[in-house]
Amino acid sequence: AVVAGEGKTFMGFQWVSNTHYELMYQDLKDITYDYIEEVFFDREHIIKITCIFDDANYAKLKDAYEASLNSFSWEQSSPIPDGYRLCYNQDAGFETGIPDTWTVSLTDTGMAAIDSGQSISMAVYMVPAQGELSQIPSTEMSSFLGAGKDGFIMSSYEHADDYAEVHTSYVADGVRYQNQFYLFQGNGNWYVVSFEYEEGMFQDDSIIDTCISLFRYFPNPGS
Repeated sequence: AVVAGEGKTFMGFQWVSNTHYELMYQDLKDITYDYIEEVFFDREHIIKITCIFDDANYAKLKDAYEASLNSFSWEQSSPIPDGYRLCYNQDAGFETGIPDTWTVSLTDTGMAAIDSGQSISMAVYMVPAQGELSQIPSTEMSSFLGAGKDGFIMSSYEHADDYAEVHTSYVADGVRYQNQFYLFQGNGNWYVVSFEYEEGMFQDDSIIDTCISLFRYFPNPGS
């Protein structure tokens, strides 16, 4: 959409790695110009390399361009782990990381993701803060997270300052599901990150730990 808005013609897009993508487009005027953008990023920086050349010279310049690109290197100050990609919701003002094989969808106030084997799902949503997380008693947190769930059990609840971690389970259609919640307080809201899986069907807690380590919210969402 951005390329079309600039009056140029989209030609292609591809992910080179989880921190590098390539965008190709053309400017179709009296002379056709090719544009290739190589974008590299980590959690703190974005580097964009743009090559512009006459389309008639593409075949002659292609090898030199690729050699020049291959000579580029940089040291990431805030790297994204291999096998993960960032998911940014501008309207809700948060970013998180998910395994790069997961399918994700966004809403105005959150996101949902599920792994390829459908053994675990992840959701992020934003609600108005119902008090300071450090001061919410377990009974209130249980009521908030367990509303409408049969057989709801809150097995652990840890909270301090602007963060809370809650482990729960509930029963649906005769099956017990584990539901882990991580709450972050900011911008007058609670950002709720949840993971849900059928009991006994998911064992890799490192995936959850990595996703949570990559979560952050930004001031003034939507700006």
